[in-house]
Amino acid sequence: MKIETHKCDLCGKQATSKEGKAELDLAQVIVGLSQSYYTFAAPQVHGGHKEWTKDACLACRTRLGVTHDQIKANPETPNLTLEEVLREIMREEIEQATGANR
Repeated sequence: MKIETHKCDLCGKQATSKEGKAELDLAQVIVGLSQSYYTFAAPQVHGGHKEWTKDACLACRTRLGVTHDQIKANPETPNLTLEEVLREIMREEIEQATGANR
């Protein structure tokens, strides 16, 4: 008889029964890393791209904040321009230096 075992790659929980598999609720989590940089010779040079796929149980996905409900509840922050980021950093530094807003 063949026994199928499902295992979370992050915490190591395992399940072999149908009830255990449903409780474990495994799903793939894909993590990717892309690299690109600018040079004088080329406007943008793309470096390597690497992806890792892990099977994660519902508890681990919840801990990481990547369940569908958590993603819908926390929409992506808008992309800020470099000027906006620098202004915010300068504002925070000035507040810290002068003791404002305390």
